[in-house]
Amino acid sequence: MWMRTGQSRTLKALDTSVSHTNSHMTNLFSHVKMSSEMKAIGVAQYGAVDNLESKRIPRPSKPTGRQMRVQTKAISINPIDIKVRQGTYDDAPDYYDRVRALTQEDPKFHVIGYDGAGIVLEVGPDVKHFQPGEEIYYLGNPVMQGCYAEEVLVDERHAGHKPRRLDFVESAAMPLTYGTAFESLVDRLGIQKGERAGILIINGGGGLGSIASQIARHYLNLPVVITTASRPETKAFSQDMGATHVVNHREDIVKQIRDLQLPPMCHSSTPTSRRERSSTSSPLRKFWLPLARFAASCRPSSTCTGRSS
Repeated sequence: MWMRTGQSRTLKALDTSVSHTNSHMTNLFSHVKMSSEMKAIGVAQYGAVDNLESKRIPRPSKPTGRQMRVQTKAISINPIDIKVRQGTYDDAPDYYDRVRALTQEDPKFHVIGYDGAGIVLEVGPDVKHFQPGEEIYYLGNPVMQGCYAEEVLVDERHAGHKPRRLDFVESAAMPLTYGTAFESLVDRLGIQKGERAGILIINGGGGLGSIASQIARHYLNLPVVITTASRPETKAFSQDMGATHVVNHREDIVKQIRDLQLPPMCHSSTPTSRRERSSTSSPLRKFWLPLARFAASCRPSSTCTGRSS
């Protein structure tokens, strides 16, 4: 069943639900006997969308080290999943060399997917922060089998306890987007909590922009969070996410920001789509570069105008 949460499309992977205490869940999982195989979605050969298939493959092996074996309850779909399936993912130049074994050794099938939420079934000997029965959300390992499966091996360092007020579908839409936004603002831009600064976020109505707006306004407590949006509903949504000002990226952004008569900005998060970069980057560079730090979620290239700081 396909569902939509904010800007993320998510696939509910299982139609069962469990609502037991952790101790009862641990007891339950220790006695349940499962088939040695599971359903998974992926490709045997990279290429067109028709190559994507559902297949029964062996369940994950016993977790080692800090790995956990997780029962998938929901997954989310990201642009990177499409690139991986197409065979065009190039952020890591050696990516397909590192995953070659997945399609060349049994089961000769690459399970796609990075984001997920589910229930811990079993933990490796070095796991410190989780136990069987706990509900978590997580990122899969990019060079191992992905999350589009009934079970997946997850490193505990890429997981967190599922927020109580979010269901599995909503939680599955969070990890990759939230991690990218947090790394951009905190790790790359070095924004300090409570800093008296402002930020411009291109495409505040998108998944990454909406999460970045929340982090900037409600976690880092920036006094000025400017986003861009063009439609009334996306403008309202962006303001709900934390934007203090919204400008229209289909009009002159520089003029609109100057008309706000705000103090000088010192941070900018650049757009991810090539169309937006080509239409907005040149005047923004001229306006912002004397005092700005930039973060871009695209791969550095001649079409990506941001520079990490």
